[in-house]
Amino acid sequence: REQGFDQVIWTDAKEHKYVDESGAMNIMFVIDGKLVTPQLSSSILDGVTRNTLSQLAKDMGVTVEERKVSIDEIEKSIQNGNLTEAFGAGTAAVVSPVATININGKDLHLPAVTDSALMMRLKKKLNDIRTGVETDVHRWNHII
Repeated sequence: REQGFDQVIWTDAKEHKYVDESGAMNIMFVIDGKLVTPQLSSSILDGVTRNTLSQLAKDMGVTVEERKVSIDEIEKSIQNGNLTEAFGAGTAAVVSPVATININGKDLHLPAVTDSALMMRLKKKLNDIRTGVETDVHRWNHII
């Protein structure tokens, strides 16, 4: 907070080289048009929203990769323009855009979020399923 940030991106406890998750939710990136999220481990929450957004992305024809994501890859991908989106995924917000990632004291800014961003399309699709606007093909909703 003293440095002007709202969240922390946690790294692995052993080497501090790989992204685990953000402080309040899972984290996802769009790199080279693919949805990339850290693979599950004993320190990464197996989040329902993370899993749901991954499935919806696959349904939309987007390649989803669950794998180790290094800080070095994040830095280089932002610098060369291959990382176009970063966002937290969680129950309350569904998606929470990341505007800036600070690595070793250097602010790396991501492109502005638009309605055409994958994260926003995923959020809309999930909301449309929740509200019955779109058919729930995965049978996630339970009417009570």
